[in-house]
This record gives sequence, C-alpha cells and structure tokens, in this order.
Amino acid sequence: MFISVTKLKVKSFWHLIPFFMKTIPAFAQARKAPGNIFTETRTFDLFTYGTLSGWESESAMRQYTTSGSHLEAMKVSRFITVLLQSTHFESPERTSWERALELMELDNKSIKFRPQK
Repeated sequence: MFISVTKLKVKSFWHLIPFFMKTIPAFAQARKAPGNIFTETRTFDLFTYGTLSGWESESAMRQYTTSGSHLEAMKVSRFITVLLQSTHFESPERTSWERALELMELDNKSIKFRPQK
C-alpha cells in the first residue's frame, strides 16, 4: 500500500474560510478516487490540519493529486498556509497517525516551506 501523509498550518483565522472551501472538495475527491483505500483527516489545533491516505499504488495517488479539487487546493496552498509537510512511503498495512507523523519527521524528503506573504 502506498501511504501519503500531509500536515499544514493555516496562516490566520481569516485564511480558514478559503482553506476549507478548497480542502473539503479535495477530501471528497480523494474518497471517490480510483485506487484510494482510505482517507482520513485530523485536526491538531485551530490552524493545523492533516491528511492520511492509503492508495493501491503511487500512480493512483499521483493521478488524484494532479487533478480536480486537489490540484486547485495545491495552487492556493502557498497563499493560505505558513507550513506544509508531506511525505509518502510504502507499507504492508494501514499505518497509524502516530507512525505516519513519526516517519514524516524522519524523512529527509519531507517538504517544509514557508510560503510567500
């Protein structure tokens, strides 16, 4: 199974509305996407959110991330977030949030950026 984990922090209270306007449709798209095994969201605090998903293959996950609502959400993420972390890995079984976040922190390929103001 191909696992994807993402964690992001929204810039401010005022950025929450556009954040949810983009992420709710993207979440719905993920749940219906071909090759999706599971999709979960997590709220860490008022401004920090995460997604954890499992896919039949990396190509199935890439097909989802480069189309539709998810693509639109990615286009605005640098304007509404201050931090974005993401990583992907293979797993023989469904991964817990704790394990996925641990692997994300250890992964040198994780994307961490502070978007332009």
